[in-house]
Amino acid sequence: MKVAQIVTDKIIAMLKQGVAPWAKPWSAGLQPMRYIGKPYRGINSMMLQAVPFGTPIWLSYKMAVQNGGTVKKGEKGSQVVYYKFPTPEQQEAGKRPFMLYSTVFNLEQTEGVALPEWYKPTGEGVTFDPIAAAVGVIDNMPNAPKIAHGGNSAHYSPTSDTVQMPIPESFASAQLYYSVAFHELAHSTGHASRLDRDLKGGRASGAYGREELIAELTAAFLCAQTGIDNDGVDKNTASYLQGWIDALSGDVNLITQAASAAQRAADYINGEAPAAESEEATDSALVAA
Repeated sequence: MKVAQIVTDKIIAMLKQGVAPWAKPWSAGLQPMRYIGKPYRGINSMMLQAVPFGTPIWLSYKMAVQNGGTVKKGEKGSQVVYYKFPTPEQQEAGKRPFMLYSTVFNLEQTEGVALPEWYKPTGEGVTFDPIAAAVGVIDNMPNAPKIAHGGNSAHYSPTSDTVQMPIPESFASAQLYYSVAFHELAHSTGHASRLDRDLKGGRASGAYGREELIAELTAAFLCAQTGIDNDGVDKNTASYLQGWIDALSGDVNLITQAASAAQRAADYINGEAPAAESEEATDSALVAA
């Protein structure tokens, strides 16, 4: 099997499980890093960020042994890809670069391997520059839920009416932090005390998928409103939406209905009277997108 197909199959498998690997723009303090201190990039960074470990440090079995430790028994590694470039002589003979893959393990999957000297725990030495317009939207939301920071998860709990976010310093950028915050605040508008949407559906249900679309579209609207026009945010949103649209294919009205509901959620967060769920509201929502 070609390496590209292996990567593609893994991404598809994550989407089928309701997990978009590019939808986690924070890390445990740093982007995925090799044990030697060199960052992973591109597809490797995206894939490793999707694996739920609290430490962003990765190494091969051989490197674990070379550093006085080993990989714990029963641990399964993650694949990273790299290009093998032919020599000048091979290039002249028509040989082109080709892709290979290798297996790496998170530091938490090893034992006896010390933390590298370059590593700083989550948030240490990292600065976060707030975006004033986004802060204003969050601070001025009426009947707002509680916002708590910490941990390695972003979610909204209807039971406690709380938005849980990783610390701001753990995000790759302020734009991505506010994009995720807007997404979770959008979920909070579905609470019975606000717009009263169905938030009870399980991960595999149609209600859950529709709610995810509403939240991500709301975040996109609010990002545009506050001047957050970051390429990473746009790609993150587009990929996430496509994953849910594919998962819920067959409903031709899904995206327009979700856009209308998202506009109402954005209006609520902004302290405005939400528009009625009508064709006019749907049209305005799609224009805003």
